Amino acid sequence: MAVEQCFSAPLVIRVAIGGYLTGGAIYHSQCGESVFTHIPGLRVVFPSNALDAAGLLRTAIRATIRCCFWNTSGFIGRRWAGAVSGAGLHDSVWEGEGGAGGTDLTVITYGAVVPRALQAAQKLEREHRVSVELIDLRCLNPFDWDAIAASVKKTNRALIAYEDSLSWGYGAEIAARIADKLFHHLDAP
Repeated sequence: MAVEQCFSAPLVIRVAIGGYLTGGAIYHSQCGESVFTHIPGLRVVFPSNALDAAGLLRTAIRATIRCCFWNTSGFIGRRWAGAVSGAGLHDSVWEGEGGAGGTDLTVITYGAVVPRALQAAQKLEREHRVSVELIDLRCLNPFDWDAIAASVKKTNRALIAYEDSLSWGYGAEIAARIADKLFHHLDAP
């Protein structure tokens, strides 16, 4: 009999991480997702907006899972886009949230980088007629590989944007998987 069949030990750990703080020391703005995504059986969630945060946090609390729930430090003390009330919220799904069907470039991101990537994508569309499909991962372990693969096969290009250290970051794992599984779908490095 598997251990999980004998008992469950649900746990949700909510931590503010990341940059975009004024006055925060370097250790206060670290991102730990690359460390925690390597722990078997631990779900790692990193929403980019208030509505997703509310839905994903509710889902994590109600589920019988072990979950690290990251929220961006830069959002502390600031109003997130959109009002969130307790009534009428639907639980968010664990899968990533795809963009509006871009055809020229896939941008894969999460957390605080999502709004910035969306602004950049809108500027690319407006000024250079580059159509971007933005994928907000929301859940980093497990991540929505199917959404990434479908988008990269369509656009033949991928850009991974995230806030983490220069070396050994979470985005490197996604880049490695894309290079391994989708190399023949890419048009250029």
